[in-house]
Amino acid sequence: MPKTNFDQLERLHWLIARGRAGPPAALAAQLGMAPRSLFRYLRALRQLGAPVVFCRCTGRYSYTAEWHLPEKVAGLADNQNSQLSNQ
Repeated sequence: MPKTNFDQLERLHWLIARGRAGPPAALAAQLGMAPRSLFRYLRALRQLGAPVVFCRCTGRYSYTAEWHLPEKVAGLADNQNSQLSNQ
């Protein structure tokens, strides 16, 4: 079963929240996407209010404060999957 855009967004959030989101190329490969797509997903997280940053010292993405993926996003996932792909 192919992953939906929401599945990928949720996975990215999970990796960032657990400190497992490494450098862009490695993170993109881990998610099975191109680095350009990864940047789109990171932008989407920021648009949702995620305080995500990349630390050059550790080479990882992280949140600057505790943040949770809004539950309302899951309900909108089916309607907005195509929007994320088209950005």
